[in-house]
Amino acid sequence: MSLTTDPIMPDSTTSGILNNPRFYGGQVIDYVQAVQQKISIACLIYKSSQYCDFIYDQVQRHTPQLKYGSAEFFFVVNFQKSVSEKVVEHLKNKGYKFFVYDKNPEQKKYPENISDIYNAWNFAVEKAEGTHVCLINSDMAFCDDQWLVSLMHNYSDDKIVTSRLVESGKMPSGNYGISQFFGNSPETYKEKEFKEFAQQVKIEKLSYGGLYCPFIIRKNLFQKAGGYPSGNEFGVAGDKIFFYQKLAKLGIRHYTSFDSVVYHFQNGEVDSE
Repeated sequence: MSLTTDPIMPDSTTSGILNNPRFYGGQVIDYVQAVQQKISIACLIYKSSQYCDFIYDQVQRHTPQLKYGSAEFFFVVNFQKSVSEKVVEHLKNKGYKFFVYDKNPEQKKYPENISDIYNAWNFAVEKAEGTHVCLINSDMAFCDDQWLVSLMHNYSDDKIVTSRLVESGKMPSGNYGISQFFGNSPETYKEKEFKEFAQQVKIEKLSYGGLYCPFIIRKNLFQKAGGYPSGNEFGVAGDKIFFYQKLAKLGIRHYTSFDSVVYHFQNGEVDSE
């Protein structure tokens, strides 16, 4: 069942939403029902105030659902002792919603800490208030305010739907990914150029397979599948195990929405303050 089709902009009042039966797509449902189907967008962070502010701004500017009560956004601090204290204080000072995952504060650096990352994602889903969850990375940027709408439009309970990524080229891109450099940090990000490029490659198309983030899925299905494994197993990435083994057992297949275009720095927080 699709959650929505296009981002109808209701009035700033509740009555404006109630008077617009297309607010949540072709289904005629009221405001209360829409809020009950809220999307939870979660992002991991572990040390960088800069990336924290960057992705917060990206989500706020490109996700109108946040204004109308049909989405929430929060951080999960993947806590590392002597590293994460500053970003926790920054989140508090900014008033951003966040949770702290600190089951292993002595965790190692990437990629040795991959199990902590997957466990933190599972923790994020546990904390989500929405019926559906969307996980994103802090080094991502969005092409327009349709990125989440497109994921929701193509979603059904037999699918996990991911965005199409345009990546910096630091590493080879995966299935359906496009390598095109528009910056590899908040300072070097070329937003105007990326958005112009994204409109050229954006098409209404849904194809099997793809990359693994951002994605949307119903929260209870994520949990029913058991969430991410605690690390890579026998050389197989945990993302792939979750998408193609755990979810597959429930009859859920992985698809990419070609009209949800997201830029990925492929750099993360490692070199950022």
